[in-house]
Amino acid sequence: MTISIVSKLADLAVQSANLIAIGAGGGGGIASSNGRPASNTNGTIIWNTANNVLETWTGTGWVSLASQTLDVRYLIVAGGGGGGSTMGGGGGAGGYLTANSTTLQPRVDYAIVVGAGGAGAPAGVSQVRGTSGQNSSAFSFVAIGGGGGASEYSNNNSPAAVGGSGGGAAGSASTTGAAGTAGQGFRGGNGGGDYYPGGGGGAGAIGGTNPADGGAGLNNDITGTNFYWSGGGGGAGYSGRAGNGGAGGGGGGGPKVSGGGLGNTQGLNPGSDATPGTLLSQTNVPGGNGGTNTGGGGGGGSHYNSNNYGGTGGSGIVVVRYEGPVRATGGTIITSGNYTIHTFLSSGTFRLL
Repeated sequence: MTISIVSKLADLAVQSANLIAIGAGGGGGIASSNGRPASNTNGTIIWNTANNVLETWTGTGWVSLASQTLDVRYLIVAGGGGGGSTMGGGGGAGGYLTANSTTLQPRVDYAIVVGAGGAGAPAGVSQVRGTSGQNSSAFSFVAIGGGGGASEYSNNNSPAAVGGSGGGAAGSASTTGAAGTAGQGFRGGNGGGDYYPGGGGGAGAIGGTNPADGGAGLNNDITGTNFYWSGGGGGAGYSGRAGNGGAGGGGGGGPKVSGGGLGNTQGLNPGSDATPGTLLSQTNVPGGNGGTNTGGGGGGGSHYNSNNYGGTGGSGIVVVRYEGPVRATGGTIITSGNYTIHTFLSSGTFRLL
């Protein structure tokens, strides 16, 4: 027996060995017969229950899709680092990996891991740095979580953390931004004297100093829309304006004032603005959060001793894209032009049928 899948395909999911469900949005339907359809058009796909494989009609015969490998394009973004506190540095962006072609095997469960963003440093004085983001991975490739931003302007006891992109320094001349990972991101910005923190590094640029803007991320249209990914978090302001989040969902450093402290809006989801406050004062406001599923770093928290926590880093993402109709399960599945796109906003499994 075969089940013939006609018209457009969308939201393909294997429900059992004998059934494939087609989402209503695709405009398709399911017809069954005791044999392969007698009349076919190119591109017709069936589920052959005799051997539990997908087959397609090429115009001259039936070809098993399940016996073929598949070349895919992918994007892997790790979770962004949390911002520091007390003139805190911006969190480093999550590591960024992409490739236009990698070959996958049929009937293999590929684990997809989407890393969470790191928590911002706690409010108060002499706190720990922001927490680094978690790694994301797919197909044996690992994007490294962004480094946490440094805390405390008056000493170097809580320095920035290395990561996919490195965290930014706290607001003093003796502090330095942390390194990024080669091929995934850049270092965080250094401290610029009294009192200028550094922005978190981004996938495309180092974090800034005076102003402490987050490093810019990189743009990629794998989802069908051209977004920036993995922007660094802005460092806090005091002697000068706070840093703005880097392109790709970076959160703004605190306080939001004088054109600084703005979250970036060029990612899949926007980074948050910092809370408004004043410069050259104990303004006690937090940094903004990195954008969800962008890998953006969190913004640094302001001076001085309460409510000045760092912003949380944005979570990561994994996107898989290939040419042609749906041939796999996993994630949220859409079609765009002649491409099928699987988007993982959280961890899951990708399986080529």
